[in-house]
Amino acid sequence: MMKLARLSLMFAAATMAELIPRDTSELAWETQIDPASQGNECTMYGDDQLLICSTRNGNVFALRPYDGTEVWKHEPQAKSDNQLFSSSGIALGENPTIGKYIVHAVSEGFARFDPSYCVVYALNPTNGEVFWDSQKLEGACSGTPVISNDGVYIFLTHNLVNSGTFTVLVANLLGFPLLSKHDPIQPFSPPGIFHNPQEGYYQGGSGNRNDIVVWAYQPKIDEIGVGTSSMFVFQFPIGFQGESDNVSVQTLNDVTWQTHTAPRIFNQGYSMNFAVTKNSYRSWNGDFGDPVNRFDKRASANVEYIRGDPKSQAPFSALEMSSDADAPLFFGGTAAPIFVAFDSFLDELWTVDVTFPVHAEARVSPDDKTVYFVERNGKVHAVEVQTGDTRWEASLGGIPVVSNFGQSKSGKYLYFNDQSGMVKAWQVADGPSPTPSQLPSIVPSKAVPPTAFPSVIPTNSPSNSPTTYVNLALLPSSSPSEPPVTDLPTEFPSSPPQNLPTSKPTPALIVNQRTSGAQVVLIPYTVLAMIFVLKWL
Repeated sequence: MMKLARLSLMFAAATMAELIPRDTSELAWETQIDPASQGNECTMYGDDQLLICSTRNGNVFALRPYDGTEVWKHEPQAKSDNQLFSSSGIALGENPTIGKYIVHAVSEGFARFDPSYCVVYALNPTNGEVFWDSQKLEGACSGTPVISNDGVYIFLTHNLVNSGTFTVLVANLLGFPLLSKHDPIQPFSPPGIFHNPQEGYYQGGSGNRNDIVVWAYQPKIDEIGVGTSSMFVFQFPIGFQGESDNVSVQTLNDVTWQTHTAPRIFNQGYSMNFAVTKNSYRSWNGDFGDPVNRFDKRASANVEYIRGDPKSQAPFSALEMSSDADAPLFFGGTAAPIFVAFDSFLDELWTVDVTFPVHAEARVSPDDKTVYFVERNGKVHAVEVQTGDTRWEASLGGIPVVSNFGQSKSGKYLYFNDQSGMVKAWQVADGPSPTPSQLPSIVPSKAVPPTAFPSVIPTNSPSNSPTTYVNLALLPSSSPSEPPVTDLPTEFPSSPPQNLPTSKPTPALIVNQRTSGAQVVLIPYTVLAMIFVLKWL
């Protein structure tokens, strides 16, 4: 495994005092990895420390962002004779138990006919080693999972051809499914999340500041027209302590549209925009004490553009937002060859006519002065945010680009992966270079497992809708640096453990990481205490 003592001092990885957009772009480097499809992405980890790219075959690559050198590669292994595929990007999380981690989702089977299952992987971002992989979830993963603000929970949707499931995984329990809710009517779109809203802006959500997750029905494969549709919401209840009781999915309302993409939620959780079927957008713009524009009410604004092909086609990508948290500007490609910009109320600011539709999400520069987008044919545009005037245009070589591209935190570089697997870094702005102290070291180390529990004999796998009481507050607060490799300890510590239970709590939930599914047994804490005592006597 490659170890990096320090990133290049020539690469702009620090916050720029002033970002100077260029009148033209310049190719900085290019390198070959695997092809990327719709939903995949390249994204930056840390302060421009690593460029992490997901690909359509499920592989994930970490590259040095200043020269494209491969740092690590994660290759998930098929658990059957079916092929692997992925429409997932990369989600970044962190919690005290496993530290920083990245999540991506991989499906196995045949995307358009009979997907067999979806697996979520949690990886060490510095070396690509697997913290855990989830049990097999029925159907193909839908887009990119999202992660709770505390990094403990992972939310995702996964679909069979004609139905969908929403699942909550517990990152600290090796991806154990706390909740799985199946809907037999229609597949689900990817979920959107807003951390710590002022409240749940719907009937029954008043005063609930837990993260809010929203999604909707997605069109069935090759479906003509717009069928049945609804929006859904999930929030942990007020006072949630990790138990699965009273945790449920709520239907917001029935609507006349469907979507392929996640919503964008903003304004402290009081506003939301969706890109929907018939090349349209819907917006909810509310405020505290205003019941009229709640998410379970009719949209407060909508706008429709020239229809795509088919006529019911929704925009291919989710909207990109400027940095204003309460009233951002929005940018996105439509289902037709038009790129649009509007405010949070869907009032149009400007449009740009293009030759091919835009499938990838746009990116806005850190100073909110330039928006970048790429047509399906690989033509990149840099446009002034306020006026829509073109700064420059450039070709990536004619190979289609449909995956989401990355932007350095400094705003100086863009990173594209096309459908041939060629990653290209383009310098699009200038600014002062960082000092050496601004560039943190990356020294990958061996992945540390997220639990401190010894190996156990597994029982049968849980059902998709677990009923086990999972109280995270009762789990031990510390972990050894290495897992035991036998059922009994072979080395003796020099001092007694410091985290023995002082009372007799309910049994702990133990998940065996080495099995193909998340197999569960219950071990009383008294047994664990005896093992620890024997270890240091």
